[in-house]
Amino acid sequence: MAAGSLFVGDIQGSGMANVKTDFGIPFTDKPKSFTTSIQYLPEMYNNDLDKCDIYVLLQVREGSGDQEKRYRLATAWFRSDETMQTFETIDIPFLYGNHSDLKSYMLPSENNEMMPEHGFAPEDDTPTHIIVVYSSSFDGANFKGGVGSELRVKEFELKY
Repeated sequence: MAAGSLFVGDIQGSGMANVKTDFGIPFTDKPKSFTTSIQYLPEMYNNDLDKCDIYVLLQVREGSGDQEKRYRLATAWFRSDETMQTFETIDIPFLYGNHSDLKSYMLPSENNEMMPEHGFAPEDDTPTHIIVVYSSSFDGANFKGGVGSELRVKEFELKY
């Protein structure tokens, strides 16, 4: 089982094993924020309400294949356990570089098997890729979360 997710990228393989996910698509703009309309109905997870994860990352990628390096240029992240019975519009700003408002779970990591990143790109770089992820459970990538948590999405817009 995995959290219901919506993302941009490519999946190769099938089933639960031998699947490779490459998050992101080519992209070269520098938005200021993104706006989305969501409805979230969390269930219990580890004696607490589950949390949804909605984030957009801008990356600078260099090289290719096994030599490719990915650097984080900007982060826009929303994590919440708030129940939203009706659709609500949220606006999430992009934080460029190693911004002081980034929480630890938002930071790039070379050890992240799903999305390894090698630190931050200079803020004046131009992005090469955008990653967009909507997940009904913040721990869904580890096949954990509140069974039955629902995240519904109506709109997505990058703001400049």
